[in-house]
Amino acid sequence: MVRNVLYNATLYRNRAGEIEGTFAAARDVTKRKRAEERLRESEKRLKFMSTRLLEVQEQERKSIATELHDSVASSLTAVILA
Repeated sequence: MVRNVLYNATLYRNRAGEIEGTFAAARDVTKRKRAEERLRESEKRLKFMSTRLLEVQEQERKSIATELHDSVASSLTAVILA
């Protein structure tokens, strides 16, 4: 199993400034990395769905505009011929 680890290390010194040792800590950040990836995927899906919604709205506007245009033109023709 692969784990993502955040690793930090530092030296510690005595009063004379000489290195006395090191301190290191590792933290398992696997869950955080997975959550970040799920968030990125969710953002991609949201962007796709938003784009698709705008496309469908534009198609519907065009359809309504065409329908209104044809209806008005037909009514005007009927009035003129009557």
